[in-house]
Amino acid sequence: MPSMRFTSLLSFFLACAFSTSSMGDTIVGRVVDAMGVGVPGVDIDVTVSSGSDPTISNDGTNANGIFVTTVPAGLYDISFSPPPAPATSHLAMVLSNVLVVGQTNLGVVRLPPGVVISGQLVDGVGLPVASVVVDVIDRATGVTLNNKNNRSDLFGSFFVTAPFAPIYLELGTVGVSGGPLVPRRMELEPMGDLNLGSLELEDGFPLRGTLVTAAGDPISGLDLDVLDTSTGLKVFTPNDNTDPGGDFSILLPVGIYDVEICPPQAKRLVARDFEGLLFQGALNLGAITLEEGVVLTGTVRDVAGIPLSGIDLDVRRSATGASVVTCGDDTNANGVYSVIVPSDVIDVSFAQAGAHGTSAADLHVGLSVTGDMLLDGVIPAPQADFFALVTSGPSELTVDFQDASTGAVLSWFWSFGDGGVSNLSDPVHAYTEVGTYTVALTVDGIGGPSTEVKPAFVTVQHLPPTAAFQASSTTGTRPLTVTFTDQSTGEVSSWRWDFGDGGSSALHHPVYTYEMPGTYTVALTASGPGGSNIATKLDYVTVSEAAPVADFSRTSFTGVTPLAVSFADLSTGVVTTWSWNFGDMATSTLQNPLHTYTAAGTYTVSLTATGPGGSSNETKLNYVSVAEPAPVAFFVGAPLTGMAPLTVTFADRSTGAVTGWSWNFGDLGVSALQNPEHTFVAAGTYSVGLTASGPGGMDVSIRPSYILVTESETADFTADRVRGGVPLRVSFTDLTTGTPISWFWSFGDGKTSTLQHPWHIYKQAGTYSVSLAVMTSSGVLIETKSDYIRVRERRGRAGTPSGSRTRPAPNWPPQPSGGQVH
Repeated sequence: MPSMRFTSLLSFFLACAFSTSSMGDTIVGRVVDAMGVGVPGVDIDVTVSSGSDPTISNDGTNANGIFVTTVPAGLYDISFSPPPAPATSHLAMVLSNVLVVGQTNLGVVRLPPGVVISGQLVDGVGLPVASVVVDVIDRATGVTLNNKNNRSDLFGSFFVTAPFAPIYLELGTVGVSGGPLVPRRMELEPMGDLNLGSLELEDGFPLRGTLVTAAGDPISGLDLDVLDTSTGLKVFTPNDNTDPGGDFSILLPVGIYDVEICPPQAKRLVARDFEGLLFQGALNLGAITLEEGVVLTGTVRDVAGIPLSGIDLDVRRSATGASVVTCGDDTNANGVYSVIVPSDVIDVSFAQAGAHGTSAADLHVGLSVTGDMLLDGVIPAPQADFFALVTSGPSELTVDFQDASTGAVLSWFWSFGDGGVSNLSDPVHAYTEVGTYTVALTVDGIGGPSTEVKPAFVTVQHLPPTAAFQASSTTGTRPLTVTFTDQSTGEVSSWRWDFGDGGSSALHHPVYTYEMPGTYTVALTASGPGGSNIATKLDYVTVSEAAPVADFSRTSFTGVTPLAVSFADLSTGVVTTWSWNFGDMATSTLQNPLHTYTAAGTYTVSLTATGPGGSSNETKLNYVSVAEPAPVAFFVGAPLTGMAPLTVTFADRSTGAVTGWSWNFGDLGVSALQNPEHTFVAAGTYSVGLTASGPGGMDVSIRPSYILVTESETADFTADRVRGGVPLRVSFTDLTTGTPISWFWSFGDGKTSTLQHPWHIYKQAGTYSVSLAVMTSSGVLIETKSDYIRVRERRGRAGTPSGSRTRPAPNWPPQPSGGQVH
């Protein structure tokens, strides 16, 4: 196949398929525009062939157009797309030290394991193109992986990480192999441009594929040209345009072919000569003399102005009439064509004049001739060089470096010799350490890198330090402790302090104590590699006699009234007089006084100690706490004995300060009154307790078996019957409680009894009230039940018939002695 020089046709799509191992590689690259300025914000997309898409970082180019993309192990396609503006940038790419100019297909390339795919996108004159997306696309599905660092930077560079494994680069999902890539600075075989390379096919081999955009959208109307390699002639192949789904399928006979793919041209068009010419009703545009690598572009419409697709543009050499193999010579869905032609005098015509039912008179053909500058042969590497106006000085030396390289430079890498680096063309660097530094600049361009190293280029010198210091305090009483802080500038390796009283120090930040009164001059000598410097401050520290420091203690701090407290003077320094204030209006001038607090309260005590150096006061808040003594609980009650319910009145007789009372009456009854009254409802012996509370505490008084309550006495009785006919015999039962001594019954019919449980016979009909009087030790108890007994006449015949007998009187058992009187 013929070699091809770097052409002016630049594409916006680069597809790279590669497989990786378990570890990750870094794909680096750079994208620049037609002026060689790196383009930021270009996305580099990576799509995994199988499984879920990995999370990829750094898929956009930075401000310099550089990107670094890391992807996990897998099989990927990589492509790039242009930024939103300008939409017609000329792009080229350097991938793994391979220059690819104006290509849409890198072909299939096997790279060694662990390769770092680095790239640089340049235009037709080798200038970087920024903001171009390098996509990584799944070969099987065409899905674009979200690769985070795939946008070329301002220098056209990009970086994409691929895992350690052989890497294959190919076009999208077409799946057709091509030749290898060649190193940079060598002429590029056209297999990776619009030509898929030579294919040896068996008879009836179907060549199938799908063309998609960088976003994975199918591209319709793309023309696939098949050329017989033995004759160089195009083979007529029906269905060689992609359908709306981006698919194509071509059936070819046995042979060796070159296959070209003609995508729609998307580039900056520079109109020449025939810009905007409209040929109406002409099939042959006539002879045109063209420069090498120009682009014919235009639109074919019908007379109604509707674009016509599928119209074939035929380009032939005028001298021989031979057809020129052209790519993109069919109009697309919008009626647009764009073809690259060699330098020659050619005839341009439309071979399918009758397509779509059109005739020559029906066609409106627009024609523009477009070309760009050529990259003819090898582009030389730039020559690195630089200078700086200031290269020596003291530390904190700022050096303004100026790039003086010649040739086309795409990127800069500075090493300043102190670990600092820069990617700027004219960086400014600050040296903070003394020393001699070698500076190196590496520039890179399409033709390769170049490095300039200047040994001992920058010298940073020592300067004497400038001594300075300050003190934490400069006045005070003895002993005065002062912290001195070194504030010297410059490089200091030793310090010498003179404190003015004969004392000295070699510490960096010394702490010194002045023991005697006086005014002192302080000096600091700071020494370093550049020399010494002295800072002196006259009469800097003044020390005066100290006043005493008052302090004291006490023997006890809490108690009840009266509380005697001994105070002890603990003042330091020379003290000649003492003035005490005990907080209760009492004072003393003794050194160690004894004071008695007679009232409850909390007292703040202060001592003022006075000496030759002045006075000092020490006040201790709430230093002594005096409480009231606890009360003594006591009480009485009356009456102390009686029958239930028994009401007893209790009287508090506690002594001391009492603010609260808590009574416990022994029957679960309680009270908080000072002199409560309580009723005992059940018989028993009760212990009573009183808790008296006051400011000084509490006290409990318990009086065991203090209250005696006996059962209550109540007269009561019952009868075995309360109704019946005469004679009615009734038995009465005494139910009196307590301790009865004697009983007296009145049955209501004039009869009485003194028995406890008598019986009585009622002989007359009537209603009778019954009373029981019981004598107890407490007195007489009486219970009367009115109309208690009801006696009726016995039912029988009126009168007694002759000869009848009278019923005999009942034979009642006799009453016990002293019983019922009849």
